[in-house]
Amino acid sequence: MAEKQATKTEEIVAEKQAYELYLMVKPTASEQELESIRQAIVGALEKRHGMVQRADQFKKEQLAQPIRKIGFAYISTISFWIDAQSATLLEEDLKVVEGDIMRWLITKELPKKAESTKPARVRKPRVEVATPAAVATPEAPKKEAAASAMKEEEQVTLDDIDKKLDEIMGNL
Repeated sequence: MAEKQATKTEEIVAEKQAYELYLMVKPTASEQELESIRQAIVGALEKRHGMVQRADQFKKEQLAQPIRKIGFAYISTISFWIDAQSATLLEEDLKVVEGDIMRWLITKELPKKAESTKPARVRKPRVEVATPAAVATPEAPKKEAAASAMKEEEQVTLDDIDKKLDEIMGNL
Protein backbone atom coordinates (compact mmCIF):
# COMPACT_ATOMS: atom_id res chain seq x y z
CA MET A 1 0.00 0.00 0.00
CA ALA A 2 2.79 2.42 0.96
CA GLU A 3 4.65 1.51 -2.21
CA LYS A 4 1.64 2.46 -4.35
CA GLN A 5 1.42 5.88 -2.66
CA ALA A 6 5.16 6.46 -3.09
CA THR A 7 4.94 5.49 -6.76
CA LYS A 8 1.94 7.80 -7.27
CA THR A 9 3.78 10.70 -5.63
CA GLU A 10 6.85 10.07 -7.80
CA GLU A 11 4.69 10.11 -10.95
CA ILE A 12 3.08 13.41 -9.94
CA VAL A 13 6.46 14.94 -9.11
CA ALA A 14 7.92 13.73 -12.42
CA GLU A 15 5.30 15.76 -14.32
CA LYS A 16 5.81 18.89 -12.24
CA GLN A 17 8.57 21.36 -11.54
CA ALA A 18 9.78 22.55 -8.13
CA TYR A 19 9.21 26.22 -7.36
CA GLU A 20 9.68 28.48 -4.38
CA LEU A 21 7.57 31.50 -3.48
CA TYR A 22 9.28 34.28 -1.52
CA LEU A 23 6.76 36.54 0.15
CA MET A 24 7.05 39.90 1.96
CA VAL A 25 4.14 41.34 3.96
CA LYS A 26 3.86 44.75 5.64
CA PRO A 27 4.85 44.80 9.32
CA THR A 28 1.46 46.27 10.27
CA ALA A 29 -0.30 42.96 9.47
CA SER A 30 -1.71 41.02 12.42
CA GLU A 31 -1.22 37.31 13.09
CA GLN A 32 -4.70 36.52 11.70
CA GLU A 33 -3.99 38.47 8.52
CA LEU A 34 -0.66 36.67 8.05
CA GLU A 35 -2.34 33.29 8.48
CA SER A 36 -5.18 34.23 6.09
CA ILE A 37 -2.62 35.32 3.46
CA ARG A 38 -0.74 32.05 3.84
CA GLN A 39 -3.98 30.02 3.62
CA ALA A 40 -5.07 31.97 0.52
CA ILE A 41 -1.78 31.21 -1.21
CA VAL A 42 -1.91 27.53 -0.28
CA GLY A 43 -5.52 27.46 -1.52
CA ALA A 44 -4.47 29.02 -4.83
CA LEU A 45 -1.77 26.36 -5.16
CA GLU A 46 -4.22 23.56 -4.50
CA LYS A 47 -6.67 25.13 -6.98
CA ARG A 48 -3.97 24.87 -9.65
CA HIS A 49 -3.18 21.25 -8.62
CA GLY A 50 0.08 22.14 -6.94
CA MET A 51 1.61 20.21 -4.07
CA VAL A 52 2.95 22.22 -1.13
CA GLN A 53 6.26 20.77 0.01
CA ARG A 54 7.07 23.27 2.77
CA ALA A 55 5.43 26.46 4.06
CA ASP A 56 7.48 28.47 6.54
CA GLN A 57 5.96 30.68 9.20
CA PHE A 58 6.27 34.44 8.80
CA LYS A 59 9.26 36.04 10.52
CA LYS A 60 9.71 39.76 11.05
CA GLU A 61 13.02 40.89 9.58
CA GLN A 62 14.74 44.17 8.84
CA LEU A 63 15.07 44.95 5.14
CA ALA A 64 18.41 45.83 3.59
CA GLN A 65 16.73 48.67 1.67
CA PRO A 66 13.41 50.28 2.65
CA ILE A 67 10.44 49.55 0.42
CA ARG A 68 7.97 52.42 0.23
CA LYS A 69 9.66 53.91 3.33
CA ILE A 70 9.09 50.70 5.31
CA GLY A 71 12.20 49.19 6.90
CA PHE A 72 10.74 45.93 8.28
CA ALA A 73 8.59 43.15 6.79
CA TYR A 74 7.21 39.72 7.57
CA ILE A 75 8.99 37.23 5.31
CA SER A 76 8.04 33.66 4.42
CA THR A 77 8.89 31.07 1.79
CA ILE A 78 6.68 28.35 0.37
CA SER A 79 8.19 25.47 -1.60
CA PHE A 80 5.84 23.64 -3.96
CA TRP A 81 5.53 21.44 -7.04
CA ILE A 82 3.41 22.55 -9.99
CA ASP A 83 3.45 22.23 -13.78
CA ALA A 84 4.79 25.14 -15.81
CA GLN A 85 1.44 26.25 -17.27
CA SER A 86 -0.19 26.37 -13.86
CA ALA A 87 2.74 28.38 -12.50
CA THR A 88 1.94 31.27 -14.82
CA LEU A 89 -1.74 31.09 -13.83
CA LEU A 90 -0.70 31.03 -10.18
CA GLU A 91 1.04 34.38 -10.65
CA GLU A 92 -2.29 35.87 -11.73
CA ASP A 93 -3.97 34.36 -8.64
CA LEU A 94 -1.34 35.93 -6.39
CA LYS A 95 -2.10 39.37 -7.79
CA VAL A 96 -5.70 38.93 -6.65
CA VAL A 97 -4.86 37.81 -3.08
CA GLU A 98 -5.89 40.63 -0.79
CA GLY A 99 -3.71 41.67 2.07
CA ASP A 100 -0.69 43.70 2.91
CA ILE A 101 1.66 41.92 0.47
CA MET A 102 4.58 44.19 -0.39
CA ARG A 103 6.55 41.89 -2.71
CA TRP A 104 6.51 38.31 -3.92
CA LEU A 105 8.76 36.31 -6.20
CA ILE A 106 8.41 32.83 -7.68
CA THR A 107 11.65 31.09 -8.56
CA LYS A 108 12.19 27.78 -10.27
CA GLU A 109 14.38 25.40 -8.31
CA LEU A 110 16.94 23.77 -10.54
CA PRO A 111 17.45 20.03 -10.25
CA LYS A 112 20.52 19.02 -8.33
CA LYS A 113 23.35 17.72 -10.46
CA ALA A 114 24.33 14.13 -9.95
CA GLU A 115 27.76 13.66 -8.48
CA SER A 116 30.34 13.11 -11.16
CA THR A 117 32.53 10.04 -11.20
CA LYS A 118 35.56 12.17 -11.88
CA PRO A 119 37.96 12.08 -8.93
CA ALA A 120 38.43 15.24 -6.98
CA ARG A 121 41.52 17.26 -7.66
CA VAL A 122 44.16 16.75 -5.01
CA ARG A 123 46.55 19.55 -4.24
CA LYS A 124 50.08 18.76 -3.28
CA PRO A 125 51.21 20.26 -0.01
CA ARG A 126 53.49 23.22 -0.38
CA VAL A 127 57.01 22.58 0.86
CA GLU A 128 58.87 25.54 2.29
CA VAL A 129 62.63 25.55 2.37
CA ALA A 130 64.12 26.98 5.53
CA THR A 131 66.63 29.74 4.92
CA PRO A 132 69.30 30.66 7.45
CA ALA A 133 67.49 33.91 8.23
CA ALA A 134 64.22 32.07 8.83
CA VAL A 135 65.73 29.52 11.21
CA ALA A 136 65.09 30.66 14.75
CA THR A 137 67.85 30.25 17.28
CA PRO A 138 67.66 30.76 21.02
CA GLU A 139 69.95 33.76 20.64
CA ALA A 140 67.66 35.46 18.09
CA PRO A 141 65.34 37.12 20.67
CA LYS A 142 68.36 38.41 22.59
CA LYS A 143 69.84 39.92 19.42
CA GLU A 144 66.52 41.59 18.56
CA ALA A 145 66.26 43.07 22.07
CA ALA A 146 69.82 44.38 21.86
CA ALA A 147 69.17 45.91 18.42
CA SER A 148 66.05 47.70 19.63
CA ALA A 149 67.98 49.05 22.66
CA MET A 150 70.69 50.41 20.35
CA LYS A 151 68.04 52.10 18.20
CA GLU A 152 66.61 53.81 21.25
CA GLU A 153 70.07 55.13 22.15
CA GLU A 154 70.70 56.31 18.59
CA GLN A 155 67.47 58.31 18.37
CA VAL A 156 68.28 61.80 17.28
CA THR A 157 66.53 64.81 18.77
CA LEU A 158 65.78 68.08 17.01
CA ASP A 159 68.53 69.83 18.97
CA ASP A 160 71.09 67.35 17.61
CA ILE A 161 69.87 67.99 14.08
CA ASP A 162 70.08 71.78 14.56
CA LYS A 163 73.68 71.53 15.82
CA LYS A 164 74.70 69.36 12.90
CA LEU A 165 73.08 71.78 10.43
CA ASP A 166 74.91 74.74 12.03
CA GLU A 167 78.23 72.89 11.67
CA ILE A 168 77.53 72.16 8.02
CA MET A 169 76.40 75.71 7.27
CA GLY A 170 79.38 77.14 9.08
CA ASN A 171 81.78 75.16 6.88
CA LEU A 172 80.34 76.62 3.68
